[in-house]
Amino acid sequence: MSIFNHALTEMWFEVIGEGIPILILHGYELDHHCMKNILEPLFKKKDNFKRIYLDIPGMGKSIVKPGLNNADDMLQILKDFIDTIIPKESFSIIGMSYGAYLGRGLWLDSKLLINNGLWICPVIKAKLSERMLPSLKVSLKDKDFLKTLQEQDYLAIKDWIIVQNREVYEDFSRDIKLALEKGQKEFLEKYSRKGYSFKKEINQTISSRKCTFICGKSDTMVGYIDTVNLISRYENADLFILSRAGHYVQRERQSTFETITKEWLASHLVLFNKLNIK
Repeated sequence: MSIFNHALTEMWFEVIGEGIPILILHGYELDHHCMKNILEPLFKKKDNFKRIYLDIPGMGKSIVKPGLNNADDMLQILKDFIDTIIPKESFSIIGMSYGAYLGRGLWLDSKLLINNGLWICPVIKAKLSERMLPSLKVSLKDKDFLKTLQEQDYLAIKDWIIVQNREVYEDFSRDIKLALEKGQKEFLEKYSRKGYSFKKEINQTISSRKCTFICGKSDTMVGYIDTVNLISRYENADLFILSRAGHYVQRERQSTFETITKEWLASHLVLFNKLNIK
């Protein structure tokens, strides 16, 4: 991994492959591994994409410096990072949860050459109190396996993971559990209270850029109804709402998630080539 030195952060990032750049943004309090683990298997034998994974400041290995206080600061860091790593290049974004919120914030900058977006369980309403959330509805519960877990391990998944079995728990341990142990906890707690949202409302903007939304119908963290209400403002958007899945849709409905993502990559390659014909 490499370090992007900035006035507000030392941000760790990793670039894999060559070709069309894709900026990949993980969810809140996590790190780049949760995205790398689910996406890299889909890029096998695909040499057309440059995947740019990073640890969002304050998370993973990325260190926050004094002066980074809110989402607008985060956005500026991402813009400066883009200007440094892929200057004047067309690129796309894959964002999960809060990473999708930051990614959609980048869309407001018309100077950025963004072709396409893939938003996984996206944060639409930054304020938790404003989100329309479904009640918890576990679709699969392996009681025999759950009995083998330590109490704290079960409590970590019981209120948000919809498929509760050994396979999904092992994915959770690899993708999320280890990441939650990292990061600057004091900063993240303060940021979540005072800096999580952009000063400017981003949900009123009409966009013609092509994108795909993937939501879990039982997502108790960000919901899906807010995405449904937003979609009319995205003229070229596809929306997939997957039943029997929540905020961990990429593992709870992994086969379907992979099919949608592969289709997005294929259409993205076609779109990129059309936009860059000389």
